[in-house]
Amino acid sequence: MDAAIAAAECQEERKRPLPARLIVYYVISMTLCSRHGYREVMCRLSEELNAAGAWSAN
Repeated sequence: MDAAIAAAECQEERKRPLPARLIVYYVISMTLCSRHGYREVMCRLSEELNAAGAWSAN
């Protein structure tokens, strides 16, 4: 994921609450879970990423 973001020259210039990697995962999740609302998908995604130690919502 990081290589694709770097190749597209879309990496962050500063630290943000929603990094580019998270947005890419969110768009993919929205496609896979299209019957669910935006909020539910983000909640599920953040729970899974937190459990995997890949992202902290705090």
